[in-house]
Amino acid sequence: PDISNEITKLYDINQRAAKYFHDNLMNVGEQEKEMVWEYLDKRGLDRSIITKFGIGYARGNWHALENFFIEEGVYTHSDLELAGLVIRSEKDFKYHDRFRGRLIFQILNESGKVIGFGGRVLKSDDDSAKYINSPETRIYYKSKTLYGLNFAKDSIRSNDSVILVEGYMDVVSLFQSEIMNVVASSGTALTEDQISLISRYTKNIVLLYDSDVAGIKAAKRGIELILDKGLNLKIVTLPDGEDPDSFVKTHGKATFEREIEKSQSIISFISSIYEREGKLSTPDEKTDFV
Repeated sequence: PDISNEITKLYDINQRAAKYFHDNLMNVGEQEKEMVWEYLDKRGLDRSIITKFGIGYARGNWHALENFFIEEGVYTHSDLELAGLVIRSEKDFKYHDRFRGRLIFQILNESGKVIGFGGRVLKSDDDSAKYINSPETRIYYKSKTLYGLNFAKDSIRSNDSVILVEGYMDVVSLFQSEIMNVVASSGTALTEDQISLISRYTKNIVLLYDSDVAGIKAAKRGIELILDKGLNLKIVTLPDGEDPDSFVKTHGKATFEREIEKSQSIISFISSIYEREGKLSTPDEKTDFV
């Protein structure tokens, strides 16, 4: 790589890190192996889908990735910090890995280049954030990125529709069930840039968010933006306690596709929220809804 060019350098660092994390997962030491693979087995992921999405593992060690790069001798600590892979301590100015003891999801751009990472905590007693993502860099902008788009774009075109979900695992799980026109907004509320990106491939969006309160609020935020862009929108609300990942695993592809076919119009969706919140019982409340 031309390491004098910052953009090229960042792509190369991320590619090397992606391979490092994936190799870690496939060759994880005995001490951590049971915890990591027990989680993957519980989520029902098979080896082929793990390989396809390049899922990896960041060891619990504070300096594992840092040492890997420094021993290679190609990149400096400053380069790794620029890529968001290490953090410099304000106390002693020493570096440590951003991702530790986490399952790693590669975030790729439309053309399939690694631009960042998402890390999910594995230990049940870990009180840190459930998910952390790479910070924004010169190649990674969260608001302009859709997880899984590089894999999904052909299917989106051929189906002339996209299923929009919330999380990395939802995308991976639906792909494993051969539902491939699916992308996720990767831990951010849906943005105008993400909707513009979708509109290059289709004008038809099926919004599929978790049935909990947070999921419904996220769906409401996304609706206005989608309508502003003049796209066609349908909404699927899964049964209480279900998310796309759990639903497709429990009920299978055919049942999932039937739920998609039963998708609601915006009016029906919003009225169901008002009903759930007990806001359609008086004439004034009905007027407010209208």
